[in-house]
Amino acid sequence: MFLPNACFSWLANNPHYELIQMGSLRINPWVLGAMIVEIAGYGISFAATVTFSALIAKTAGANKATFGAITGSVNLLGFMLGGAVSGVIQEAVGYFWAFNASILLSLPGWILILFLPVKRIVEESEKMDAIEA
Repeated sequence: MFLPNACFSWLANNPHYELIQMGSLRINPWVLGAMIVEIAGYGISFAATVTFSALIAKTAGANKATFGAITGSVNLLGFMLGGAVSGVIQEAVGYFWAFNASILLSLPGWILILFLPVKRIVEESEKMDAIEA
């Protein structure tokens, strides 16, 4: 979601654009592009978190379904809390600072990704697949 937030931050800082006519609609191509990037970002980030949660849940022993439900809920909580407070933050500081704050607050997550034991989790998942087969 770093790239969509960067697009929206740029749009908030550069609010004047030429609209293009598409039939009876007047469309801002920059906003349309940012929306496409946002939709792709949400889809990719959601798929990545669900896939990672499934890999972790596969190695959870006898409580796979419970662990999968808990990790899925925690993943979705991040999306829901962000949406719940974003309007309040935007009204307090404006669009430009809201998106820039979002970019800055995402940096610890990007750093944390470097320390995730993805290789070990995938190897354990593959072992579980071999045992089940």
